[in-house]
Amino acid sequence: MNRRDEETQEVDPKITVSEVAAYLGVGRRVVSRLVKEGTIRIRKDPLDSRRKLVSVRELNQLKQQSSKK
Repeated sequence: MNRRDEETQEVDPKITVSEVAAYLGVGRRVVSRLVKEGTIRIRKDPLDSRRKLVSVRELNQLKQQSSKK
């Protein structure tokens, strides 16, 4: 990981799908549906391709948008 990647990681941490479910207060199935709908974008963990990661910044934006409705 280069310096720029480290800086980006600090500014925009990533969490796993299970952590997303806990953060949003929903089940993993709901998170899977949100991913399929394109509401949440996932990325592969560069250290473990089996793990999927989600941007905390994007989740915060999603929560703000849903609370405004």
